[in-house]
Amino acid sequence: MQRRVALCFEAHDTLVLRVVAEVSRRIADRGLSPDDVVAVLAGNSNAFEPARIASVLAELRQEQFVADDGAGLRLTELGKVVASSGLAVRSAARVAGVFRRLQPQQLCVRGRRTMTACSATR
Repeated sequence: MQRRVALCFEAHDTLVLRVVAEVSRRIADRGLSPDDVVAVLAGNSNAFEPARIASVLAELRQEQFVADDGAGLRLTELGKVVASSGLAVRSAARVAGVFRRLQPQQLCVRGRRTMTACSATR
């Protein structure tokens, strides 16, 4: 049962992120509020609990997928990548967490002509 609940929450996280992406794109002339997201997902059917949606939005802000720029919610660059990919939010959060713990010198960037010196550290 524990695994089923975790999978349900993961689906909620990904769905909320994609709703933020789509709704903010459609109402670009004004900011997207957390209440807008709740209205889309909870609507009249109460299929999603407003408290859970608010909790997911807080998690998405903490993971830096969503930011509030004062005018409303928006996707960060990382949020845009995740929302447009097939990657689940939980998986993306794990990958992003690994990258955040790395020091810049631990990253190798391969370009057309050059590769950073970090290959010598392998």
